[in-house]
Amino acid sequence: MLHILLMILKVLGIILLCIIGVVLLLIALVLFVPLRYRIKAIKEETIDEQGQTSELSESIYARIKATWLCHFISVTAEYKGELLCKVRVLGIVVYDIAKKDEYAARKAEKEKRKAEKEKRKAEKERHKKEKEKQKLKKQKQNHTIVEKKQIATVCDKTEISGSKQNPEDEIITNTQTAEDNTNEKLTWIQKVVRFIQKLKELFYKFLEAIQNIQYTFEKFYDKIKDAINQVEYYKEVWAKEETKLAIATAKEQLGKLIKHLKPSKFKADIHLGVEDPATLGQILSIHGMLYPYIGKNVRIVPDFEKEVLEGTIYIKGRITVFVLLRIAWILYFDKNIRYLIRLLKKEDK
Repeated sequence: MLHILLMILKVLGIILLCIIGVVLLLIALVLFVPLRYRIKAIKEETIDEQGQTSELSESIYARIKATWLCHFISVTAEYKGELLCKVRVLGIVVYDIAKKDEYAARKAEKEKRKAEKEKRKAEKERHKKEKEKQKLKKQKQNHTIVEKKQIATVCDKTEISGSKQNPEDEIITNTQTAEDNTNEKLTWIQKVVRFIQKLKELFYKFLEAIQNIQYTFEKFYDKIKDAINQVEYYKEVWAKEETKLAIATAKEQLGKLIKHLKPSKFKADIHLGVEDPATLGQILSIHGMLYPYIGKNVRIVPDFEKEVLEGTIYIKGRITVFVLLRIAWILYFDKNIRYLIRLLKKEDK
């Protein structure tokens, strides 16, 4: 019995070790296997019979390809009048943007069928409602005679009640005339009271305006004082030794990031011509200033006779996740950077 138990534990241990090994292998592949990319773009212009270029004579072609783990996963995007994109896993297409249009067409057909069904249901309901309306009309026609009789009796009663209410109307008119006379006597008193109320309102508004002016001056003074205090505080932060060390670390890691993201190959051949020759001269001067950094990778052929922009660009490089995570780890756990962030948030003073 113990022998069988040990065999089961041995098998479970082997399976667990295999699972852990596979997980570690996947993590290592994600971290250390680089993502490789290639970008190529071409723009050409053809001259027509009149010696001018038009939109129809321009042709643009661009292609981006990214691969990972020896083409285990590859993404290809192309543009030549329209965008095409494909994702492959082990050479099998798992996503194609061209098939997306077919899916959209099928979806539109399904929605059209649903709309037709809903329309038929609505027509059936409308027919039912029309039948119910006809039934109601017939019922109303049967009750018209009774309603007419009721209306005639109501009219007779209103005539009798109207003749009885005449003395009461006379009493009401007499009371209204008495009230009008009293209102005329009180009008001049109300005018005086309203005038006094308006004077009070103007006086209070004047006092409120003075208080608002005083409040705005105090608020403006407080803002200036706060701004001065902020400038003095950030001067002290900038002068600290921890701030200088944090900035040095950030610059170092930023340089490593740029170096890692910089393409391994970069080549551009550009045929350039602009309307103003002075502008073209400025572009060429900037190119000359950047020549120590870009070298022969970027070549510009100037054209002072016509306005043109054509050429080819080729970029190749790779990105490793481990390098990005290492830079992020250093920046996040650096004590000087963390202390500087706390100072900027004013958590430590």
